[in-house]
Amino acid sequence: MIGAVFTEDGKMLSDITVPTGMPEDTMPALLSFFSKYTISAIGVSSFGPLQLTKGSPEYGTITSTPKPGWKNYPLGRTLGDTLHAPFAVETDVGGALIAEINEGAGRGCDTCVYATIGTGIGSAFIDRGKLTGTLRHATMGHIIVKPHPRDPFPDGFCSFHKGCLEGLASGKSMQTRWGMTVRDLPGSHISWEIESYYLAQFCVSLILGYMPERIILGGGVMKHPDLLPMIRQKVQVMLGEYLNLPEVHDDIDRYIVRAELEGKNGILGAFYIAKQILNKRGVYNE
Repeated sequence: MIGAVFTEDGKMLSDITVPTGMPEDTMPALLSFFSKYTISAIGVSSFGPLQLTKGSPEYGTITSTPKPGWKNYPLGRTLGDTLHAPFAVETDVGGALIAEINEGAGRGCDTCVYATIGTGIGSAFIDRGKLTGTLRHATMGHIIVKPHPRDPFPDGFCSFHKGCLEGLASGKSMQTRWGMTVRDLPGSHISWEIESYYLAQFCVSLILGYMPERIILGGGVMKHPDLLPMIRQKVQVMLGEYLNLPEVHDDIDRYIVRAELEGKNGILGAFYIAKQILNKRGVYNE
């Protein structure tokens, strides 16, 4: 876990990285770090699943995570009660989107989707400054997609669903399928054709379901330099003339884009989540 202390104007005063072990090992180190400062507000951008219903006694609790020791752990309340400060909690992908819309690839957008394509696949959607999905966080990574005709494992590798996006297109699924990491797969390998086919379907679903102003793709899989152009081209083919959106047909290079803040969007997102408490406006972007 990463913790950082910011001034209200966004200057980072100090930060700490603590291995995410068992809570009884991880949390004392974080709390000791934060206790050196007077904390006005706490923003949390965390792995999940999370209870995100504000007003619920379990708000800010990590729920059914497979991480040992963290199931049903009251992360938000533990931080808030110990540090005597108000807290707000979002998913890690939600925090990344909040950062991107303030300082990165989503600047200037009222509606924006961020998806991370890494070990797993997660996504978040901001609509007019607010993250959607307050009952539980959205799990678009598990939507069902059409298998590629040349995929040797069309059912994928998800332990919950056959043919879901995460089981077919995550970095973990690619490594399981091809026996090598995404870093080691040659650029000409059929894996990238198959990967772009699945991620293009994902983007089409996002467009049809949300009509966002921009789609931002991040995560380790997206570091392959040819993948994004392949996704864009397939999105145009899959949508055809159905919507005839100029953003898709004429300006897709600025419509489906890479994340700009990889590696720091989580901690920046947590800062903006905390700042929202101080602003008391219920929105994350300026």
